[in-house]
Amino acid sequence: MSIEPYVSNDLIAAATALAEEIHQGQTDKGENPYIYHVLDVAKRVAHLGQNYEIVALLHDAVEDAPDHRPLSLDDIGQRFGSTVREGVDAMTKRKGED
Repeated sequence: MSIEPYVSNDLIAAATALAEEIHQGQTDKGENPYIYHVLDVAKRVAHLGQNYEIVALLHDAVEDAPDHRPLSLDDIGQRFGSTVREGVDAMTKRKGED
């Protein structure tokens, strides 16, 4: 995946599109599209502001990105800034963590 800095003012739309790309074809334990979970989390925190909503949209993007669509924290930082990168990093489960 080629990572280009996003230049539009609508970062939430960019994060939504990226989340949809990353989670395309993935399902949850109930066989529902995984993006539904991501969108639900984003909706629940939207009242806290744009950065929270973007972190919610991307909170599983690094750990759950398919091998053929890898996404790194640095990619997120380039597109959405250091605050969002740090938020996603805090939400990213590492190997061996519950």
